[in-house]
Amino acid sequence: MMRDPSESIMIPNSKNQPAELKDFSIDRILGQGAYGKVFKVTHQKTKISYAMKCIKKDKVLKSDSMKNLEIEKDILLHVDHPFIVSMKYIFQNNVYVFFVLDLITGGELFRHLIAKRRFSEIQTKFMITQIALALGHLHKIGIIYRDLKPENILFNKDGYLKVADFGLSRRYEAGEVCKSFIGTPSYLAPEILTQSGHNATVDIWCLGTLMYEMLVGIPPFYSKDRQKMFG
Repeated sequence: MMRDPSESIMIPNSKNQPAELKDFSIDRILGQGAYGKVFKVTHQKTKISYAMKCIKKDKVLKSDSMKNLEIEKDILLHVDHPFIVSMKYIFQNNVYVFFVLDLITGGELFRHLIAKRRFSEIQTKFMITQIALALGHLHKIGIIYRDLKPENILFNKDGYLKVADFGLSRRYEAGEVCKSFIGTPSYLAPEILTQSGHNATVDIWCLGTLMYEMLVGIPPFYSKDRQKMFG
């Protein structure tokens, strides 16, 4: 039976200190996803700006994505790394769960790649190193990312990168084998396509695919015909 979306989702009140919606002024919309919108907000007391992800509870419940939301919340609350987006506050009301995150203002790697078409080896090395360190940290603490692509890599104002969006991530134990068919088609590792079982090494496949795309301008395996691409 579907839960009432007004029921409380079990989350801590915040990461550092209590917060609620009235503590923030909404400046403008940054984007929209499957479960809600993202706004640029400013904490009225500290005057610090953040990105606020507003997630509609009913949409999460209807799509049976509660487990993914819990995992994303857990990762954002506990991961502390210079190349990974972090969460500063988390709270809820009857309709929404609010993730208050680092405000990353430099845009997506995807947009920069479209504008430049391809990056030099030196530029690619600089960026791939940061992403590799972020993935290494996640793997060390038992998290598979599973959705590495240019849209999920953000440029900070200082020119460094932040890995974002943990909606497809999951925790795993040493020796565990995952069977989910999950990820973005042109980046899927062979073991996900064949559903033979995967672990954290799928992120390394995606890293290589991303590096190729940054250097060449398109992913190494791409076709508008999805079945042909999978083949």
